[in-house]
Amino acid sequence: MKGDEKVGFLAADDHDKSVELEELATVTHPESNVEYLFYTDFETDSDGRTKVYVSEILKEPDDETFRLGAVRNPADWEYLEQVLQLISEVTELEDEED
Repeated sequence: MKGDEKVGFLAADDHDKSVELEELATVTHPESNVEYLFYTDFETDSDGRTKVYVSEILKEPDDETFRLGAVRNPADWEYLEQVLQLISEVTELEDEED
């Protein structure tokens, strides 16, 4: 994703506090046709790796806003794990190029 503009957005957490997030990828599951968003809140784990989350995109009736929801379809997890692996590999390649 080198050279691509990073897409940041604000979201409200469970306590209605604004948190800044960055979109990593948006995918549509090829069979369920459900849209998912991979994103980060810039936190790292104990090994220094950026934490990545995935949520279902729940569009509001106005079609301009959305909510992030838990992945509801267990069958979609295998696909989402493969996408996450690809994101990790691309990120590692970009880090090596820098």
